[in-house]
Amino acid sequence: MGDFDPKQPAVVPDGVLSLGVERFIGEQGRLSYVLWEEDNIVPTLALEVVSKTYGGEYERQRKRYADLGIRDYASICQIRAVSVSDCP
Repeated sequence: MGDFDPKQPAVVPDGVLSLGVERFIGEQGRLSYVLWEEDNIVPTLALEVVSKTYGGEYERQRKRYADLGIRDYASICQIRAVSVSDCP
């Protein structure tokens, strides 16, 4: 998501909620969400399933999504409760 820069890793959440974007299901579903293919409509929510080993996902990903304009971020860890936070 965001501006494409081949020098930077892609921003690929595990799930997104994008209001105002047509939903495709079945064989015509999306393989990924590409901003410029969706009229630059930024998702409202980004969802991350985090690994059991801490790797900075909470802080680093939250900031990346906020910088893109994504308002809400939720991270889910199998051993912890769901954490939902508003991006600053």
